[in-house]
Amino acid sequence: MIRKLSFHNFKALRDVDMALERLTVLVGPNACGKTSVLKGAEILCELRGVSADGPGRESFVRRAFGGNREAVEYISRPGANHARVAVWNDPERSTFVQVSPRTDVPWAAIQIVSDFGHITEWDSRRSEKATAEKLARFAPGPALLLNFDAEHLAAPTPAAGDIPRVSSNGAGLSTVIATLAARRDDTLDRIVVDLAQVVPGVEDLRVLPTTITVHEEEPVRIQDQVLPYRSARTLGGWRFELKMRGVGWIPAHQLSEGTLLTLGLLTTLHSPQRPSVLLLDDIDRALHPLAQKELITALRRILEEHPTLQVIATSHSPYLLDHFEPEEVRVMRLDDTGGALCRKLTEHPDWPKWADTMTPGEFWSSVGEAWITGEAPEDD
Repeated sequence: MIRKLSFHNFKALRDVDMALERLTVLVGPNACGKTSVLKGAEILCELRGVSADGPGRESFVRRAFGGNREAVEYISRPGANHARVAVWNDPERSTFVQVSPRTDVPWAAIQIVSDFGHITEWDSRRSEKATAEKLARFAPGPALLLNFDAEHLAAPTPAAGDIPRVSSNGAGLSTVIATLAARRDDTLDRIVVDLAQVVPGVEDLRVLPTTITVHEEEPVRIQDQVLPYRSARTLGGWRFELKMRGVGWIPAHQLSEGTLLTLGLLTTLHSPQRPSVLLLDDIDRALHPLAQKELITALRRILEEHPTLQVIATSHSPYLLDHFEPEEVRVMRLDDTGGALCRKLTEHPDWPKWADTMTPGEFWSSVGEAWITGEAPEDD
């Protein structure tokens, strides 16, 4: 479990320390650093998959820092020469990733430092020896940052040879459902039960075989010209449908966004490939307030069943906050210089006075975020 995250010059998170619970929700205005917190946690969790030497480190750099972007883009404070993201797995010992701009290599240097005494410095030219076993000790565990898209969730997907998992954008959901159906245990039934709590009217879920046409393009040389050659091939795959009370079976592409988002999340959490740390951006997206309540109830039930699971989410919904414990809420905003600030909701000076009469959502709606910087709340 991640007990605390610390950020230094990482995007808008210039100097932020954030203690975390097993279920934590971040609230605040748009562009105040909430998603950057999730991205920083994802980068640290990526350490578990890094190989001791060789291409594994470069793969980590590219996964962690967004494809072909240079890590220097994450250094946001003017004049700063490095950015740092740190994680505490226990109260006193930490591991951090530090990125520094370099003029002599295409990639910024990546440094992993731990209070356990292990130091590794990487750049695109060299890699000092490090053991995957030690890195696994430092990293919190596999993470998945979810930013689902309804179109990817609903799309038919090819049958997979390996054990599949739902990707961060939702692709692969049909194949994961097919895999769970083939297990012939109660996993699929439990997904349906939880989904029906959030989306009333859901009665059943089934997966059906289908075919998928894949279009490919490759260059072909004809004499002195290189021309694109387009081809198509047909693959076997899967699609899914939901049975709705009084309606019957509805194909995935006709389901609402909120239904698809919830199904993707529950399938991810019930799957054997579930991550250790689940990072959810806009957990309340496309959900009715009562559905938000039922989703948090389902999340708590799943967290009870899987003691190593941790969920960190962002939200803009006061209705959702009503179903969190006050200690689980982190409030964020930007200061006058564009740097992010974060405080526990319970650190508001008036919280003790209102704790017995107001829910977290009501209190946040009332006090907003200005108190973090000592400003007086704006009048309505």
